[in-house]
Amino acid sequence: MKQLYRYFIAIVIIFLFMTSALHFMPKVVRFGQGTGAKVRCPLVPSELGEQAKSNDDSVRKWPSWSFIRKRSRKTSSKLPNIWDNDSGEDRIVSQMEFTPDIQGDKKVLWARTSEFNVPAGESIFSKCPVKHCTIVEDEDAPRIDAKMWNQQFSYLDVQRFNPAKTKPAEQVWIIYNLESPLATPDYYLLDNLFNWTASYRRDSTIVTPYERWRPKEAAKISKKKRNYAAGKSRKVAIFVSNCDTTNGRMNYVHELQKYIDVHVYGACGDGSHNCDRFENQTACIETLKRHYKFYLAFENCNCRHYITEKFFVNALSSDVIPVVMGAHPDDYRAVAPPQSFIHVEDFNSPQDLANYLHKLDKNDDLYNEYFQWKGTGSFIDTKFWCRLCALLNDPDKPSVVVESLSAWWRPPGICLRKDQKWRDSY
Repeated sequence: MKQLYRYFIAIVIIFLFMTSALHFMPKVVRFGQGTGAKVRCPLVPSELGEQAKSNDDSVRKWPSWSFIRKRSRKTSSKLPNIWDNDSGEDRIVSQMEFTPDIQGDKKVLWARTSEFNVPAGESIFSKCPVKHCTIVEDEDAPRIDAKMWNQQFSYLDVQRFNPAKTKPAEQVWIIYNLESPLATPDYYLLDNLFNWTASYRRDSTIVTPYERWRPKEAAKISKKKRNYAAGKSRKVAIFVSNCDTTNGRMNYVHELQKYIDVHVYGACGDGSHNCDRFENQTACIETLKRHYKFYLAFENCNCRHYITEKFFVNALSSDVIPVVMGAHPDDYRAVAPPQSFIHVEDFNSPQDLANYLHKLDKNDDLYNEYFQWKGTGSFIDTKFWCRLCALLNDPDKPSVVVESLSAWWRPPGICLRKDQKWRDSY
């Protein structure tokens, strides 16, 4: 009996200890939910929970509020807006056109080349307007002006690198991230550590989108008529292998299939339609381009600005109309050619969407209206490394500190759950 009593006391102590630990542990965005542990996204990060619930008008919703402290130098750059990450613009073209007054002093950038798919040395900058940069892998190099880390950097790395002793005051630390907030570590305990951000988000220091549409000045719609529906006998396709996502995209697909033919390629399909994108991406895209009228460019989560190659490569470049789920409709409008896509939130239900797709399928004139953007612009190389080198060489670059990386990366409303809509958020 005494033995059982000891076991009971031990269990109670362990339970109390774990409860306390969980209470005081910084909250993260990812939570396990049963077998498979899919991720879900709360609307507010732990640092801002109480503020975001407030009705105080001074508490501003993203993207208006900022967690980045910026102090200007005595003079301004030739193009002041290249540093204006609060403008809502991506500033990509301005940064591409920016050529600072070079001081003759090369900037050395430390990066793990295998993680960024770049070679060490100066070759990546050889065709840039500003070439005064080089990449080294040796973190003990005698001089390093900037260090860049990929999205998997976490507070566990801080102790190993000990920035309090190893980071000079003028050294720029950059966090590079092309994943959604749901696919990255929680960035707590990284306050006042990073200076610049590089991601697809338009409030990044260096905006790095998957693609970038640039319209031609005074471009006119071509009078040449092409029927983009010609020869296409199939309606809707999707390539998808991640079946359990926070936005419930496969639930939407299954509901849509009740009202219109949707061919599912990949692990989430029933096996009746096969195309191994990893073995032969070109053949898969060619199948899509020749036979289908619509492509479901559904992201694996609904997060602001998060728009991947599913939209740009699989759909827009394949002459099919993309039906999108993911970022806010305004985010698509900001990066896409005009009237080039259909957003699921423009419809009350999958059935309503299917009815509209049937309408387009039966009317080639209406279908071709979604391709009037052809010839009015192009998708451009955003020249990330060139822009990075130019900004590093700017003698007037502001002193920038990300006061809370976690709060910047996961502000209120950055992602939605599958039971939420962008139109209801703000």
